[in-house]
Amino acid sequence: MSTDDLREQPTRTIRIAGDPVLRRRSVEITEIDSELVALAESMFDTMYAAPGLGLAAPQVRRHEAILRLRPR
Repeated sequence: MSTDDLREQPTRTIRIAGDPVLRRRSVEITEIDSELVALAESMFDTMYAAPGLGLAAPQVRRHEAILRLRPR
């Protein structure tokens, strides 16, 4: 998926507890590139649209070890 694709779809479907996709092991991030930044931004938009307090990448069917939290 390209960075442009992520920007066109700022909100994503959130997987909830019990979804088997959440049992997959996340991949450690070794480099931050523009696609990863776009994913993190998309996750932030998705979290606020939900509304939620936090969102992990596996909840949006991505398996990088990313967690976005809502600041107080």
